Amino acid sequence: MAERPACQTRQDEEKRPGFLSQSAQKGQCGSDPGCEALGPGAYYPQVPARTGVSFGMRLPFWVVPGDMVILGPVLFFASPQTLSKVAVEAASGGLIPYERSFVTGAGIFQFIAGREFRVALFGFLSEPPVATVPYATLPDGTTQYAVVQLREVQLQFPIVEWTPFRTFATQLTFATYVQLGFSVGLLSTNVVYPAGASVSSGTPWGIWIRGFFDGRYFMGSREDFQPPR
Repeated sequence: MAERPACQTRQDEEKRPGFLSQSAQKGQCGSDPGCEALGPGAYYPQVPARTGVSFGMRLPFWVVPGDMVILGPVLFFASPQTLSKVAVEAASGGLIPYERSFVTGAGIFQFIAGREFRVALFGFLSEPPVATVPYATLPDGTTQYAVVQLREVQLQFPIVEWTPFRTFATQLTFATYVQLGFSVGLLSTNVVYPAGASVSSGTPWGIWIRGFFDGRYFMGSREDFQPPR
């Protein structure tokens, strides 16, 4: 079986469920008079460490993100030959190939905005984490804090991917990836204390960088991968 070209990226249509952990986020209480009212609670993080589940999909597009979801089924019945051509172009970076891979001495770089997204769920499959958040300011300037349970749907969007190492053998592939992207959270809050307090959750966002390893083993014997005679 011939080896894949070095510029070819990993499989472009995949789902990767998994578990996700995030460290605690320290509060910005500082010297605020409301910190005294909190007592020992002022030393707890604003958002505690938490774990959740995540789901992702990587799907190439031809012109605009998501267009293969519609074009694929339509061209499958209308013109399979055209579908093959469009799919190859999409996997290679699109009709306007600004998302094609760039091979350098430091590895492979690819702009992947719109090709991949992930959804992380926090506080849905287990007890929601508890946090202290400001909810009101008294006339004397003292900040009032509330204890709330947090549930979050976090949408993650990678922008750039770097593959510093990738190897391909007959039945095994192994690679390392580094991604840079941003995330937007959809928060749901349940006030535990004080009763009746109204808390504005806002829209949390962040910029992140992550690395991961990808190893795959292809089932079958070596004879299955021999070229036809």
